[in-house]
Amino acid sequence: MTGTLSVRYHRTTPLFEELTVRARQQSSEGRRIHTTGEILADGQVCVSADGIFVAKHVARPVADEGGR
Repeated sequence: MTGTLSVRYHRTTPLFEELTVRARQQSSEGRRIHTTGEILADGQVCVSADGIFVAKHVARPVADEGGR
């Protein structure tokens, strides 16, 4: 789940050109995962982002023993 997400727009992102998307996990503390990322066009950063994501373990449904 997304805890926080900060996005910075450095320059316009061109259409119909090849883009490079990079993301990294910086650290983790318990269930919190700190990440950074960026989108580049022609080697220049167009967008950068920092986020904290929370690892959530979703309980799986239990099958009913009586029927299938």
